[in-house]
Amino acid sequence: MQDSWNRTEGKNAARWVAILCLLVGLSVGPRALSQAMVHSGIPDIENIEEVLPPVRGLLLSEEPHGLPDEGSVVPDQDSLNGVQLIATALSWLGTPYRAGGYSKSGVDCSGFLSNVLMTSMPEKAPFPRTSEDYAHWGYPTKVIEPGCILLFAKNNVIYHVGIALSESTFIHAASEGARTGVIISSLFEGNWRSRLHSVRRLFPDSESDAGQQSYLRAK
Repeated sequence: MQDSWNRTEGKNAARWVAILCLLVGLSVGPRALSQAMVHSGIPDIENIEEVLPPVRGLLLSEEPHGLPDEGSVVPDQDSLNGVQLIATALSWLGTPYRAGGYSKSGVDCSGFLSNVLMTSMPEKAPFPRTSEDYAHWGYPTKVIEPGCILLFAKNNVIYHVGIALSESTFIHAASEGARTGVIISSLFEGNWRSRLHSVRRLFPDSESDAGQQSYLRAK
């Protein structure tokens, strides 16, 4: 039974990795995605363009017709860091939970987050080592975007952190529940959404969050 469950979890994790690679690949381009995967320890995909769908109906190698030539689109460093952050986090999937742990033999939620940040953006070190300290790290935001830090609280006391993969999914090191260790969860599972305390952006945002949907309201 346990072996069957492990195989199922492995297939689910692989499916998530594939889907997320496609999404971030479309956002920053195949070259940036390939570089991020190599640096994070995820095996490289030869001819990665073949696994990404065409953009606007064009092959990735095909030039658009009838559009003004504005030159090559070069992703900024923050975008590249964000892709590498998520790729690095995904490479930890399946790591067992261990209180106070700080390696792939066992890790807790803040240890997982600190390791991912240190690997993907060491220039921003040192990083907090406790969940509560992340409430004062980065930049506050009400909008959840991939790469944001999610903080969870009970009775207004922060006890858990994770990394957003989308508006409603996140990767974290869980210590309790049916699944433990580094897993992907939804905010709509259990009490996660009601316990979401705050969201921290890793980089300053040039646009206001005003008027955008917030998962911090109407829990």
